[in-house]
Amino acid sequence: MKNSIFILFMFSMVCCTPKKVNQYVGYDMTDNLNQRSFYNNISYPIDRVNGYTIKQLEQALIGARLLTGWRDNIKTKYDNPTEVYIDELFNNWQD
Repeated sequence: MKNSIFILFMFSMVCCTPKKVNQYVGYDMTDNLNQRSFYNNISYPIDRVNGYTIKQLEQALIGARLLTGWRDNIKTKYDNPTEVYIDELFNNWQD
């Protein structure tokens, strides 16, 4: 588990050239907290994605060279009711 979290952290650091580097994009897909609503602060991303497992996110890294590839793999490999919000979450960061 610790290795998976480290892999997700490193992927987010290497592949992203965001407005702000977000080390937590993987965590955002596993937790049930929308930080923007919780903190009532627009500097936090809108995060309506949840319910993915670390294992799913780790498996979706296979073959992804950019953040968009990881995002697309997550969307095509797994069914999740919050999948409709993945683009919204990833739009906070860019390749």
